[in-house]
Amino acid sequence: MHDLPLNDMTMIDMTTHLPAPGRWRPVLPATSLTPSAGVVLGFLQGEELALWRAPDGSAQAWENRCPHRGLRFTLGTVVDGRVACGYHGWSFRAGDGRCMAIPAHPQMTVPRSICARTFHAVEAEGMVWVSRAPVAGAPPATGVRTWVRTLGIRASPASVAQTLAGAGWRAAAPDVLAGGEIGGDAAVLLLTQAADGLVLLHAGLVDAPDPACLPQIHAALRRLRGELEAQADLAITGTEGAKQ
Repeated sequence: MHDLPLNDMTMIDMTTHLPAPGRWRPVLPATSLTPSAGVVLGFLQGEELALWRAPDGSAQAWENRCPHRGLRFTLGTVVDGRVACGYHGWSFRAGDGRCMAIPAHPQMTVPRSICARTFHAVEAEGMVWVSRAPVAGAPPATGVRTWVRTLGIRASPASVAQTLAGAGWRAAAPDVLAGGEIGGDAAVLLLTQAADGLVLLHAGLVDAPDPACLPQIHAALRRLRGELEAQADLAITGTEGAKQ
């Protein structure tokens, strides 16, 4: 086995990431992962993910950072069923995320320790769910037949959940809200924390929508986003006022 020059083998210390209890969390609709999409950005409790499809069709969820120099995997490409980093082209396979090839050293046997940090991923009812640790059982059932849109909401998960609960939505499972309607259609909402003040709201319908009703459904979702952000702004204003 050949040794790489020190300046080419500088690795990022990934031992600071401690495993958290396993729980499926919604990340993005499965239709977002297509062969032409390459590596797609997602989020898990504020942490960036690199998502892509393996040659066998399975969803892959990795930390969005190459272990060599830290470049985002989402700036890379999927080549021959592997993710190639956009910086030096290091190639990582599906499953365990092991590095299989380093273009600058084509004859080298790559150390088995060089791996992308991987997460557990599964598809259920058209949604990709991710967990940091193994989970016993499947993701919670949503009953959704059609995912119609994902909205970015400038608010905290707690604020969004509280406002939706006040509007009659109920928590069917962690990150899953049901019992409401969007544009007159029974709907389910999934919440993904993208950052401290940013939530991705995935809206799905229990029944297949009438295409003619889609414009009013999208309009209703835009109004919902405005209401959720307005309530979050009011909460912030009230908190600041109480401190004065």
